[in-house]
Amino acid sequence: MTAEMRHFADLEWSIVPGPRTLPAAVFPSDQVQGEVVAYPPDQVARVLAGLSGLSVENDGEGDWWAWRATYEGQQDLFEVNMTLYETEPPFWGGSELGGITDAREALDFWKKVAAQLPGTYLHGSDARLYSMNGFRAAFIQDSGPQT
Repeated sequence: MTAEMRHFADLEWSIVPGPRTLPAAVFPSDQVQGEVVAYPPDQVARVLAGLSGLSVENDGEGDWWAWRATYEGQQDLFEVNMTLYETEPPFWGGSELGGITDAREALDFWKKVAAQLPGTYLHGSDARLYSMNGFRAAFIQDSGPQT
C-alpha cells in the first residue's frame, strides 16, 4: 500500500453537496464559493437505493438521520448514512462513507452518485472538498484512463 493510499484510509470520508462546479480542491471546505445544491433527502435516498452494490439496512421511515445502507464494491465494503441541513424543509447535508479504505472505490461510488446528483463532492476529515481531478491527483497514482 502506498503512502498516499494509507493517507486516504487514515481520513474519514463523506459525499456532500456543493456548488454545481468546483474547479479545484477547496481548503478549508467551509470556504466554498457559489450556491450549494439543495437535494431533498427522499430524492437522495431513492438515488442511493438505486445504485448497484448498495443495500439499504434501515430506510428510516421518514427519519433521514436513521437511514443506513451498506455498499459493496469491487474492492471495499462500507456503510453509508445521511445527514441533513437543519433547514425548513430539510435538505440533504451529505452521506458519511463509514469504513471506506480504498480510494478507487470511493471514486467509483462518487461517480455513480454524481451522475444523478450533480454538484456532489468527496469531503475528507482533513477539511478538504475535492473535485474529481483533484481527488485523482491526490489519491490515485495510476494515471490510467481518466473519466
